Amino acid sequence: MKTSQQLKLRSVALFLAFALFILWLRFSPSETNNRHLRPNSDAYMILCACEMYRINNGFYPTTEQGLLALVQEPHTKPKPGKWTALVDRVPVDTWGMEYRYECDDPYSQDRKSIRIISAGKDRTFATEDDLVLPIDPPPLSFRERLSLWFQ
Repeated sequence: MKTSQQLKLRSVALFLAFALFILWLRFSPSETNNRHLRPNSDAYMILCACEMYRINNGFYPTTEQGLLALVQEPHTKPKPGKWTALVDRVPVDTWGMEYRYECDDPYSQDRKSIRIISAGKDRTFATEDDLVLPIDPPPLSFRERLSLWFQ
C-alpha cells in the first residue's frame, strides 16, 4: 500500500513539474529570438528608400552623402536630378545611434553594394558587436525550439 501511494505522489509531482516547465517556456521573455527584429525592419525600410532613390535618380547615395541624402537634398556629387525626401529623419538603431551607410558603387544596380551598419549594444562602430544589416535571425536555443511545440 505504501509503495502504491508513493508512486501516485511521484506521478503527481512529476506532472506538476512538467506543467510548470511548460508554463515557464510559454510565458518567460525571450530576447535572443527578438533582438534581430527591429534592426532588420529598419534595414529593409532603409533599403527600400535607397532603392526608390536609385529609381528616381539612377544611382544610390554615396557613402559620403550617407542616409542624410534620404532626408535632405545632397550638395555633393553626384547630385540627384529628381530628389525628394524619402524618410522624415535619419533612422536610429535600438540603442539610439544613427545607422552607418556604406555604398561601394553608387551606380550599381545591385543592392549588395550597400551596407547598413548598427554600432550595436556598445554604441561604438568597428567593434565586435556591430551588426551589418540585414541580419539573419540567430538560431533558436533548445528552450525556444521546445516552446514552439507548446504554443
